Amino acid sequence: MRKIILASTLVLTVALAGCSSSGKGPVLASSAGQTNYAVHYSDELGASAKAVTDAQTREKTLSAGFAARVDELKKPDWDRVQSIIDDSDAAGRSADFADAHADADAVRDFWDRDKDAITRFQRVKGLPPTGTMDDATRAALAEAHGS
Repeated sequence: MRKIILASTLVLTVALAGCSSSGKGPVLASSAGQTNYAVHYSDELGASAKAVTDAQTREKTLSAGFAARVDELKKPDWDRVQSIIDDSDAAGRSADFADAHADADAVRDFWDRDKDAITRFQRVKGLPPTGTMDDATRAALAEAHGS
C-alpha cells in the first residue's frame, strides 16, 4: 500500500511539474517578411474552399457514370491503351512530363503572386510598378517596416 501511495505521489509530482508554466510565452517567428501571405489569406482560403467544392462536384459527376461502364472498365481494349501510352510518350506527355509541368506551374504561380504583391506595394508607395525588388522598393519596404 505504501508503494502505491509513493508511486502515485511521484506520478502526480511529475505531472504537475510538466504542466507548470515557466513564465515565458511561446517563441514566434516574425512574419514581417511575409506580408503577401496575410494580404491574400482570405482570398486564397476562399479560392481553396471553392476548388475543393468544385472537385467534389466533378468527382460525383464522374463517378456517377461508372456504374453504366463497369463492363467497359473490366475489359479494356489493351491495344488501344498501349497506343495511347505510346502516342503520349512520343509527344512528350509522359508521367515525367506531367510532373515537371506541375512543378513548373507551381513555381510560376509562386513568383506571379510575389510579383503582384511587389507591384501593388510599389503603386501604394508611388514607385514605378515594375514588379521587381529594386533598390527603391527595398528602401520603401525597409522604411515601411522599420528595418
